This record gives sequence, structure tokens and C-alpha cells, in this order.
Amino acid sequence: MLAILCEEFRNFQYSRYLLLWDLKLGRETQRLTSGAYRPIFSPDSRHLVSVSDGGTQLVELATGREVRSLKDSGRVAFHPMDG
Repeated sequence: MLAILCEEFRNFQYSRYLLLWDLKLGRETQRLTSGAYRPIFSPDSRHLVSVSDGGTQLVELATGREVRSLKDSGRVAFHPMDG
């Protein structure tokens, strides 16, 4: 899995999103539009953490569902025992 930070300016609006690309399938699998940057994959590749101006989001990659959201956190790390 590869996370690509994309930024675009369209109709006088600036937006930022993460494009998740499955290298085995050779295609886009998800697009996370939370204004995210600094993507971090969990050690088991099941989750992705992204930090944005509004806080930090933990996303389950299999479903694209936001598992947890934290306000005003700018530093993130996974513990090796997290999976």
C-alpha cells in the first residue's frame, strides 16, 4: 500500500487529500479527504494515521472507516506491540 499526498486548487478552493494506492492491484483503493498530511501506516498495515490542521485521524484501511479522531495532536507514533 502506498499513500500519496495530493493537493489541488479548483474553483478558487484549495483541497488536500490522501490517495491510497494498492501496489499489488495497481490501482487506487481509497481517497481520504480529511485534509490530511503526514500519513503513517501501522506496523501491520491495517491502519493509517493522518495528521491535519483539525487534528489526527486513525483510519481502518480495509473499510476506510475512521476509528478514532483526536483534536490538536500533532505527533503520532505506533508502538511495535500495536500490531
